[in-house]
Amino acid sequence: MIADALGKTISLGTVSAASREIASLGPWDGARATFTATPERSAATLAADEALITSWRRLLDLGTLQKGEENLAGTARQTIAVISPKRATSIGVTTGDKISISNAQGSVVLPVLVEDIHDDAVWAPRNSRGSELLAKLGNAHGGVVKVVKA
Repeated sequence: MIADALGKTISLGTVSAASREIASLGPWDGARATFTATPERSAATLAADEALITSWRRLLDLGTLQKGEENLAGTARQTIAVISPKRATSIGVTTGDKISISNAQGSVVLPVLVEDIHDDAVWAPRNSRGSELLAKLGNAHGGVVKVVKA
């Protein structure tokens, strides 16, 4: 068990013991939460140099469980941003050039890959070297950002 490896006893020596402990809690008998519908938002109106940021975490990134694993980190994919051919033409970049993705909180500068993605979107990895979106932009999905040639 992880607790034993950390030298912290929780008196659950086996997975079966942990399962019995959880089962002893019994079924939930409290009030059920009610579903409250969220009103839909209208689509953002974007200026020519703006896009909606979209992202997800890559398997190898700056995650806490990967700290100190430099050899593993060395196998991670290159950190890039993805934009559409139409956006690339409008800002004058091609694959490999650098773009700046910014908002009022901050910015990231990344090499770009021109790919098939919606014209109003820009994709970047959520937590990879150079693209710590939550820390630098305060947003990692759906926020309006400015996209320009760096």
